[in-house]
Amino acid sequence: MSSPVARRYAQAFLADAGNDVAAVDADFALIAATVRESRDLRLMLASPVISRDKKRRVVDALFGGKIGARAQQFVGFLFDKEREALLADVAEAYADLRNEQQGIEVAQVRVPAELSKAEADRLRAALEAQTGKTLLLEVAVDTAMIGGLVVRIGDTVYDGSVRFRLDALRDRLLDGAFVN
Repeated sequence: MSSPVARRYAQAFLADAGNDVAAVDADFALIAATVRESRDLRLMLASPVISRDKKRRVVDALFGGKIGARAQQFVGFLFDKEREALLADVAEAYADLRNEQQGIEVAQVRVPAELSKAEADRLRAALEAQTGKTLLLEVAVDTAMIGGLVVRIGDTVYDGSVRFRLDALRDRLLDGAFVN
């Protein structure tokens, strides 16, 4: 969940984007992924010691030619407002708002091993049939899991992990559920 300030900036951009909204979806996804994946970039953007001009040059070099003019202009606007540290948060808030507009919900899935494209498609279809919602899967591999999967859609968690089932079985045995 993004900060209220980041969400406000994303809402302002979305309201001002008009018909160009679809064109900047990929730009904001690239910005969010790049900043989130680089600890050094996040620290640099948040640092009060590094000059704003130097930060701007780094960001321009990083994204120049890779994002469109509208997104580039908005990144400059964030620098002008001294909000460069919110760059990834605004990009993520933008994605959240676009998903809301399109009626898409994010399903966060934890699995013990990578899913194939076919498995992910079957899982998404089954979850969409179960929930009646259009879903975007965010799959994370958790090697500590024994097996199964855990899905979070909004505030609802579907726990089909082996660990959960073993714990439930243990609880039933301790409660005497199998005693005749």
